[in-house]
Amino acid sequence: MQKLKTAILKTLTNPLSPINSKESRPGLEVKNVFISRLDGSLQIEYSSGKIMDATLSVYSINGKGLLVKNLVFEAGNQASSVKLEGLKTGLYLVRIEKEGYNFSRKLLVF
Repeated sequence: MQKLKTAILKTLTNPLSPINSKESRPGLEVKNVFISRLDGSLQIEYSSGKIMDATLSVYSINGKGLLVKNLVFEAGNQASSVKLEGLKTGLYLVRIEKEGYNFSRKLLVF
């Protein structure tokens, strides 16, 4: 049973397995999204050609919208942190959208 849990966890947290991630466009490329083990916040690693706005959405695995937040991405290779309060242990979908760009990723909260 433990081997199965470990295999599932590796599959769900693999940063190279995006769901429905389009090719990056000049201007914004989300490189990785993960939960910080220190404070439980959502960490977003990205590269941006200029300062720009985007929308972060978090959905339950059933498709229910749980969080929508507007973000400002700074120019350059950066990291951003978003507090996720009230999310229970489970599997979620994270989506970052900017006109012409869509990034989605599975996210396991435990």
